[in-house]
Amino acid sequence: VKVYMPNVTAETTTMLERAHFVKKQGGRYVMIDILTAGFSALQTLRKATQNLKLVIHAHRAGHAAMTRNKKHGISMLVIAKIARLIGVDQLHIGTIVGKMEGSKQEVEYIGEEIEKTLILENKKGHILEEKWLGIKPVFAVSSGGLHPRLVPRVIKYLGNNVILQAGGGIHGHPKGTEAGAKAMRQAVDATMKGISLKDYAKNHKELELALKRWK
Repeated sequence: VKVYMPNVTAETTTMLERAHFVKKQGGRYVMIDILTAGFSALQTLRKATQNLKLVIHAHRAGHAAMTRNKKHGISMLVIAKIARLIGVDQLHIGTIVGKMEGSKQEVEYIGEEIEKTLILENKKGHILEEKWLGIKPVFAVSSGGLHPRLVPRVIKYLGNNVILQAGGGIHGHPKGTEAGAKAMRQAVDATMKGISLKDYAKNHKELELALKRWK
């Protein structure tokens, strides 16, 4: 299933106009840069999308300006909790193996499917799906430098209840975007079946070319 997520981030009035435009065009999702727009603007969009029945895809663009320095700022864990409390549907959490900021421990704790005890806050589970009374869960999105070769590692770390979002890892395929999408799908299928990418690629040319492209 292919879904287009237009970014509606803007001054609140313009943002709402864009959301209504998306709905009018038959769209189902809107994306917002939650830190650029601010939490108040996110609340405004959430209220509007409840009536419009649109999914909020939350992007964390610029978060590293606040989260990268461990001596001050705010943790991505806190940002994830606030986003969930406000009411987004999906949130970028990092990849561990990709290019985005975020330690393995932090990313696992934000969005890992399999419950385990982690040092951070000394509690079990992941903050996007653990039980918070009547607060609904948030779908974790892993993106940032992903390509077919990285799929097994991401799923190993984060479980299979995660959205894998790849841009250059699809469009950068030697045979183009369509082949790139097939290669990504094949990588997911192979991983879910417990088959190595190398073996699966023997009968799937798109994946074979992707593995040669991304060493």
